[in-house]
Amino acid sequence: MQRYMYGLRTVIPMSIGITKYSAKKFAFINLISAWVWAAITVTPAYYFGEEILNLLAYAKQHWYLALPIAEDFFMAFMPIFKNWSGIS
Repeated sequence: MQRYMYGLRTVIPMSIGITKYSAKKFAFINLISAWVWAAITVTPAYYFGEEILNLLAYAKQHWYLALPIAEDFFMAFMPIFKNWSGIS
């Protein structure tokens, strides 16, 4: 999780070091998490790279569609964001 959240990449290893967590165990878990992160980010780009480039070219030509699409995306996920933040 620390790879994705800003600022935690520095804080998490220091806090683990303070707790006298096993360095070998930390290195192993860190290695596994790096492989998983790489697989999650690289695999879709490898399989869908051409489609992603086509979509970006279409978006560049039809830039005016970005606002309604972004609004639809935001509104679709608004209930999830409210649940995470505890807002009623």
